Amino acid sequence: MAQVKILSLHATKQAYARGFPTSVVRFVARHADVEKPAREGRKAVFVSPTKARLLGWLGLDDKAVVLVSRCCLILDGEALITVHDGADMARDFD
Repeated sequence: MAQVKILSLHATKQAYARGFPTSVVRFVARHADVEKPAREGRKAVFVSPTKARLLGWLGLDDKAVVLVSRCCLILDGEALITVHDGADMARDFD
């Protein structure tokens, strides 16, 4: 879904600090099915609970499903600027 061409140093550090491997971040960028507006014209993208369950049924291992369902990406154009742990935040970006 999301076109990510640039992965900022800040996003890389935040992903590491929050326990998200780069592979999970890239997976979410490709397979996110929810997009919401975020501050300053940015957008937040993440995988819905329904799609996360579907990924589990399709064979994605349980640990990966949990990580994918928690990972929330904030994009500015095609640049991934930060990574949040969606389990620790409200996903209301208006």
